[in-house]
Amino acid sequence: MENVLTPLLDQLLTLPALYDPKLSPDGRWVAFTWYRVHEKADVFAVPTDGSTRPLALTHTPEFTEIVSWSPDSRSVVVMEDHDGDERARLFRVTFDAPEVMIPLTEDHPPFFVRGGRLHPDGHTLFYGMNYDVEAGKEIESTWIYRHDLQTGERTPIGKPARPFSAVPHLNKQGTHLIYTRRDYHPSGTQIHLIDLASGDDREILHFGEKARVFAHWLTDGEHVAFLSEATERGKSQDHLSLGVVRLADGAIRWLIDDPNRALETLRVSPDGPILVDEIRDAQHNVSAIDPDTGIETRFPQIAGNLVPFG
Repeated sequence: MENVLTPLLDQLLTLPALYDPKLSPDGRWVAFTWYRVHEKADVFAVPTDGSTRPLALTHTPEFTEIVSWSPDSRSVVVMEDHDGDERARLFRVTFDAPEVMIPLTEDHPPFFVRGGRLHPDGHTLFYGMNYDVEAGKEIESTWIYRHDLQTGERTPIGKPARPFSAVPHLNKQGTHLIYTRRDYHPSGTQIHLIDLASGDDREILHFGEKARVFAHWLTDGEHVAFLSEATERGKSQDHLSLGVVRLADGAIRWLIDDPNRALETLRVSPDGPILVDEIRDAQHNVSAIDPDTGIETRFPQIAGNLVPFG
C-alpha cells in the first residue's frame, strides 16, 4: 500500500497553490502569490472580468510574495527573501514592465520588514521594521517608518516600546495611517493612528489590556471599521463585535453586537461596503454591510465556502 500511495502523495505535494489575493483599488485586477507554478513562489495578476489569463509580474528563483497595490492600481509592492531567511527586500513591479523588479529597500537587511505601502505621491513608502536607523542597530520592537524613495531618508513615525509585528495601513487619501500595538498585555492589542502631516501618534481603539481589536480603513479615510473582543474597556466577552469609529471625535457606532453570531474577520471592499465573515454551522457566511446605514446584505449560500474580498 505504501508503494501505491507514495507517487500520489508526491504529486499532491507538487500541486500549485495560490494565496493572499488582493483586489486593486480600481477593482479591475486581483494580484496574488502563486506557489509551484515557477521554481518557488511568484506574484501574478488577473483581470477581475476574466478577460485574459494571469500575468506573471515576477519570475525569480526565490520566494516572492505580494504585499500591496499602489494607489493608482498600476503597480504592486512585493517582498522577497533568500532561501527562506525572512530577511526580505521590498520591490516595486509595474504593469508596464512585468518581471522587472525595482528595489525599494536594501538586500540582506539586518532587520525584518513588515508590510509596505506606497503613498499616492509615488515616492514615499511606509513599512515597519525592527531597526533603529539612527543608532544603527536591530531592536526588539517594530517601529513604523516613512521612507523617502528619492532621498533615501528613513524617519521613524511610530515607536512602540513593546515587541509586536506592526504593519502600517495607509488610508486612500494618504493623510493618515493606522497600525496595531500591544502596549499592555500579551493577549491584547490596540489601534494607533498617525497623522502624517503633524506626526501625531495617538491611540484610537483600546477596549482593555487583554482585549484584541482588528481594524481596516473605510474608503472615506475618515472612519475605521473594526472587530473587538469587548465593547467597553475592561469588560471582556466571548464574541467579536463590529464597530465603526469616527476619527474626528472618536465616536463609535456598533453595527453588530450579538453573542449568537460568530464573527471571524472583516475586509473593506474598494467600493465601500464592509465585508464580514461569520462562521455558521462550520461554514463561512459573508455579509456586505453599508457603513453609513448599517444595512446588511448576505451573500448567497453555495456548496463549499465562499469568502469574498471585494
